Parts: sequence; C-alpha cells; structure tokens
Amino acid sequence: MTPSRTSTNAARAARILATLGEAGAEGLSLTALAEALGDSRTPVHRALVALSEHGFVMQTGRRGNYHVGPAVHAIAMKSASVNEYTRALRPLLIDISAETGLPTFLMARAGFDSVCLDWQSGFSTVPAMFDGIGGRLPLGVGVGGLVVLGEMDAEGREQVIRLNAPRFAEWDLEEAAIRAELATYAAQGWLLVSRRSGAVDVCSLAMPVRGGHGVELAVSVLAPGRDMEPDLKASVIDSLSRHLSRREL
Repeated sequence: MTPSRTSTNAARAARILATLGEAGAEGLSLTALAEALGDSRTPVHRALVALSEHGFVMQTGRRGNYHVGPAVHAIAMKSASVNEYTRALRPLLIDISAETGLPTFLMARAGFDSVCLDWQSGFSTVPAMFDGIGGRLPLGVGVGGLVVLGEMDAEGREQVIRLNAPRFAEWDLEEAAIRAELATYAAQGWLLVSRRSGAVDVCSLAMPVRGGHGVELAVSVLAPGRDMEPDLKASVIDSLSRHLSRREL
C-alpha cells in the first residue's frame, strides 16, 4: 500500500482498518502491518491499541496477528443504506450473470477506493483483480471505480485522480490513459476497459447505478481476454441497460 501523504492519527487508523480488511482471516502481525503501511512500528502499535479499546481491531492471543474487530461489523450491519442497496440489487446481479454467463459485481466508492459489495459468479470462471466481497481497488484502476469517478463532480474527481496517481503506477497504469477512459465514459455512458489480473488478460464493462442517495455505485461484468466479441459486448450492454433502468434506487 502506498504511504499516506498525511501522518494524522485518523488517517493512520483508516489505513490500518483498510489493510486489515484486505488481509482477511489470517490477519497481520504488527511488523507485517507496519511494513504494508510504510510506517514505523511504534505509531502503528499506538493506533492499534486505541482501535482495540473501541472494538475496531482485535488480536488473537497475546502476541498473535491483528484482525478487524467486531465493532466494524456491527457498524456495517447498521448501515441501512449500503445493506439495503445490496439486497435490492442482488436480483439484478443474478439476472445479468444468468443472461451474460459472466461474473457480475456491485462496486461502491469507499474513500479513494472502490469496494466490492456483492457479486454473482455466472457460468464461467474469470479471475477478478480483487478477492470477492470486500475486495478493494484504487478508484480508477477497475472499471467500476472509473464509472464512479465519471459520476463525481469535476473538483472531487480531480482530487481523487491527483491523490491516487502514485497508486496507478503499482498497476502499470498511467494517469493519461485513465483520463482517456473517463472521457470515453462521458461520451457514451458506459465503459469497457482491459486490464491484467495476475498473468491473465481480462476486460470489464460497467454502468452506474442511479439514485444511490450518497452511495456511489456501479455494476460491472467481467470477461476473459483483452476485448469482448461484438455480440457479447452488445448483449452485456443490453442486459445492464435494461436491468439498471428498472432497478434505479
């Protein structure tokens, strides 16, 4: 993870929670967490102690790894907007996956990242750039995040691009190419991009979910290869357009 441009305690705590969330069930040791954050052990440990006192972080055993704590899950369960949108849009994901045969994802903005809220596998196995529900990508790296960026106001979009620019390089992406993709989205209202997922070429097409009342959402469909065949592309665009127009929130 790229070190934050700010050293505030709040920023450090946010980065700790995001990193532990990505670590999953295994969690991370203090040393591994500090290395992942590009930070020193002492301030990271202080932040962990404070987060632990409020239940946001827990440690297995006396010197075990750190994990996301139960308070985070409790807050997530009380977040009516996100949970209600996820439940409301799950049938849409199922329908689109059934029609296209491809994995379909519900992506939301989370700060400077896009996070996967839900997904359906479809009939084919295509490796995603993140690990299922809760997986994150910097806004601008994945197609869902690009669509969310395209829906933001110009000032907010420029701020995200500026702050995420150092992170794009970690994915072998250039800011100019991302700006060109955003211009394409603005012109046509949907976006298809090609990326590398590990050693595999994948492409993904996405459209926005309207009416999220402050929750910025997009639905994307993932396919193998650098591009979609014309018939498949037309089918995906049709499926997304029909279902999203009927399920606006």
